[in-house]
Amino acid sequence: MEISEQLLTRLLTDNLDKVGENKEGDAIIKNLNSAMLRTLENCNHTYVLCVLIDLQRKYKDYASMPRLPSLIVKCLLKSSKIIEKVIDKLDIEKILLSIHEYLLVINHESKTTNDE
Repeated sequence: MEISEQLLTRLLTDNLDKVGENKEGDAIIKNLNSAMLRTLENCNHTYVLCVLIDLQRKYKDYASMPRLPSLIVKCLLKSSKIIEKVIDKLDIEKILLSIHEYLLVINHESKTTNDE
């Protein structure tokens, strides 16, 4: 969970693209993005989905990182594109439990500022 959290938060570093004289910041962003995509594609898909849902629960209304929930949703959407290919390998019970835990902690009465 920690590595995914670090990758996602580092992707949101302000002005990272402006680091270095030879566009080193762009290379850093590309490498972080590539690492996250490889995580989504190659790691245990059950764990990846559960971690993303748990991170969404953790950062849903986190004021100091308001863009993080939408980045997590993008990762979830990216993961959902390959669900048909990996459905037999998924531990559906674990995923449903993560979704259930997420639904328990959110306030259904009030809208939030993020676009989850």
